[in-house]
Amino acid sequence: MDEYIGISKFVAVIPSLFGRTLDVQNQNYPSSSGIPIIVYNNDPKKTGEINDNFPPFFFVDVEDVARLHIAALLHLEVANERLIAFAGPFNRNDLIESLQHHFPDQQFPEEFPKLTQNESRILPAKRVQDLLKHMWGKGFTSLDSLRANLEYF
Repeated sequence: MDEYIGISKFVAVIPSLFGRTLDVQNQNYPSSSGIPIIVYNNDPKKTGEINDNFPPFFFVDVEDVARLHIAALLHLEVANERLIAFAGPFNRNDLIESLQHHFPDQQFPEEFPKLTQNESRILPAKRVQDLLKHMWGKGFTSLDSLRANLEYF
């Protein structure tokens, strides 16, 4: 790869997404963007499957990922590295709490007692946060971006 420095660059942005779906009619809610919809609908079977099959993880808003791609392209010093889009950890109870805040009249599943958090330390997270702040004056969007998942729902 070094022989191509100056001609091209390689950067990988690694996300786990929440936020507004680009094209609900054709795309629906694929992958992780569908999890808030399942929790919002309070379907016990599907919500239980999330808890059983989706351990505490980390999240990032889809618009932050787009901003990060732009920053990686425009900043010449960003080259030959992985930018891990890591806004913060979450588990199912965090989703419920955030959605309850935005939709207080909606019935949600009961919180699971003693759920753990993802305690991973993503060492390059500060680098990514700094890129976002430099380009747009703010870092990562909070878990409250879940509200955007339900915008067209």
